[in-house]
Amino acid sequence: SNDSDPRSYTCLALAGCIPNTHVSNQDTTLPSPLFPLSSVRLFTQAPQQPLYCVACDSRRILVSSTDLNVRLFDSRSGKEIGCLEGHKGIVNCVAVTQGIVVTGSWDSTVTVWDAVSFQMKYVIYAHSDTVTQVAVNHSIIISCCKDGEVCVWRRGSWNLLACLVFHKKSVTGLVLTDKHIYTSSLDGTVGIWNSNSYKS
Repeated sequence: SNDSDPRSYTCLALAGCIPNTHVSNQDTTLPSPLFPLSSVRLFTQAPQQPLYCVACDSRRILVSSTDLNVRLFDSRSGKEIGCLEGHKGIVNCVAVTQGIVVTGSWDSTVTVWDAVSFQMKYVIYAHSDTVTQVAVNHSIIISCCKDGEVCVWRRGSWNLLACLVFHKKSVTGLVLTDKHIYTSSLDGTVGIWNSNSYKS
């Protein structure tokens, strides 16, 4: 990022976070409503440490850093409104939906948090290595591992529904849609599964 150009900060913090708003490095004016530029600077530098992942909904932006926590910021004001504390390793991935926040960590766990109180609800001892990706919808949570494993968990009971064995190396990308689960891996493959039957 160019420290003299605040637009480089808004691209990281805001693209996709404000409905119907698109920000690019070529924009000379910023659409409203957006952070005041001073708040964008504060937001991107608030932990004063390297940042590992970012997720957002219409009201909040969630960011993890090397302090092992996930910080939540108001998407309008840029002010910090909460902190998710509990992982014993760096939080590598975050997903947020109505009601819950899901985090995956270097400590091999997937943790479920209340999206309103920010309190820890449940810890899933999901994998034997770093959790690289997580996704969540109304019924399931998906977690991916550095060893290539992809697990599907039932939301609410947190029981394991399926273990999708396909990738030979770390899973680097995950997309969950109404009908499919898509994964990418360092082994050069893309996995596609039915999100209801979990069959490829």
